Amino acid sequence: MPSPPVDRPLDAARVAVLIAARFPEARGTPERIGAGWDNEMYRVGEWFFRGDPVIDFVELVAIGGYAFTDEMRRHYTLAQDPAFAERLRWAARALSLYWLDKADPDARTHHQRWLLRAFEG
Repeated sequence: MPSPPVDRPLDAARVAVLIAARFPEARGTPERIGAGWDNEMYRVGEWFFRGDPVIDFVELVAIGGYAFTDEMRRHYTLAQDPAFAERLRWAARALSLYWLDKADPDARTHHQRWLLRAFEG
């Protein structure tokens, strides 16, 4: 099944500027190597860069809830914009619903717990 289009596409020139500003040691021209509904992936030499860092935290919400995830976020060294928590809450809720829908019937209880954590608070 093909991925839906990325809602905020980036071109390689913009990616090059963003990467050079944050990771000057990553040298080379960004090569787009993939995309999904939530990100685009680029490679620069041996480095790989993927879209919104919110995606890195979604599964933590499922595993330990928002208090646990907030503690992990305090140790995250990359910038988190003011809308980070709002996007995280939306992504955790949307993906936990998706995961529950796609779950094997024998694993539904597990996925229901993830769903409850995503909708807590």
